[in-house]
Amino acid sequence: METTNGESFFGRLSTIEYAMEVWYRYPLTGIGLGCYYYFDKSESHGFSDSGIFSCLAETGFIGFVMFCGVLFSTFYLFKKYILSDDYQKLSQDTKQLAHFSLYNAILMMIASVTSNTFVSSYFWLEIALFYAVLSTAHRENGYPVLRVRVMNIPLKTYFMNIQPVQK
Repeated sequence: METTNGESFFGRLSTIEYAMEVWYRYPLTGIGLGCYYYFDKSESHGFSDSGIFSCLAETGFIGFVMFCGVLFSTFYLFKKYILSDDYQKLSQDTKQLAHFSLYNAILMMIASVTSNTFVSSYFWLEIALFYAVLSTAHRENGYPVLRVRVMNIPLKTYFMNIQPVQK
């Protein structure tokens, strides 16, 4: 087999095959988050190069269903919202954010196959931003939105009241 310099397909494929070996041993719940590296110390695979296969190996079928559910539901919710009558009532900024989020959700699904998004903080930040855009769109249309308070005093208020240290 002949390859070109810099081609990473076969290296990525070997980490995907290794992830499948881990998943075959622990199909329902996976080996555990962050434990992929410890499956076989004689192998040099520290992580999988695919988010979907990493999710399968570390969280099993249960986590895989949830991970894919987050990906597909995000895409479905934006597609459904953009095609609805409520979309026309949104401000121009929210419409642009909704379109950006729809296309970015597609990119995230593709990236989850070609790179390890499962362990990336950027991926989970994107998902949070998607739901923030949906929440804004719902509020603009007058739908009730669940609000969760984590702190009694917002961080911005807390930090504004801190006095600088005098020298």
